[in-house]
Amino acid sequence: MTLETLKNLPLVETQTQPITDAVKNFYLNTFAGGSGPDGTYLITDFFGTAAGVPAVEVLPQVNTILAARVADGTLTTLSAVYANMLGTVNGSFGDPVSGPVVIPSGPGAGTYANAEDAIVALIPLAQSAIVTAAAAMGTDTATLNSAFATVADHATLEVINQGKAAIDFSELIAGDQTSVMALIVSFTGLGTDVAVGQAAQFFELIVDITSDTGQAIIGAMREGRNQVQLAAAGVNGYDIVPDQPETPPPVAPLLGSSYTVAEAESAG
Repeated sequence: MTLETLKNLPLVETQTQPITDAVKNFYLNTFAGGSGPDGTYLITDFFGTAAGVPAVEVLPQVNTILAARVADGTLTTLSAVYANMLGTVNGSFGDPVSGPVVIPSGPGAGTYANAEDAIVALIPLAQSAIVTAAAAMGTDTATLNSAFATVADHATLEVINQGKAAIDFSELIAGDQTSVMALIVSFTGLGTDVAVGQAAQFFELIVDITSDTGQAIIGAMREGRNQVQLAAAGVNGYDIVPDQPETPPPVAPLLGSSYTVAEAESAG
């Protein structure tokens, strides 16, 4: 046995690192844009919004802050401006297009030719109320801005990641049972991926746990994890459905493919 070398391949024979910087940067830019360890992609990097990620983490704090600020009156003026904006565009104060729009009271109270004129008058009032509220809320303002930016940035990155993965929802085939069945038989394996943002967490977040279907999906994933634990302990599982049915199915009447002795002699 003769081992081979990199003889006559001078570009790689003299290379002093496993891969060139160009190759490393290509893979970093192409495959290391996720939020997982070392930039790896998680399922939630592609479909996190559907599972409430990251909203389920940041919105509870947002709701707590807003409830407290509504209660202490910090947002009273801004809420009043927004309420009059809503009434303007939904027709509560008159036809938004043909007008007139009459804001009966509060910020911007008055008569306007149409909704556009009324909104133009309300926008500066909203801007002023926002500045006042932001200053009064102090660090809560930064917390809210960070939370909303986190949700918005994630949604934007999802669209980018889906494009990188060539995911086109417009090309999905209605009634495609093949994909559904393939997913169903994969749940035991998917359930073993328990890292944050991966399969087990994703499906637990999106299934309807109040339905038997949702609970069955979670149960199937738990089964997969149990199988791993049992195998590690040396306990082997077995399929309750035999590979061969107890009653063999009837053999199809196929065309004859063998000669009898007499046929072989007569053919010879």
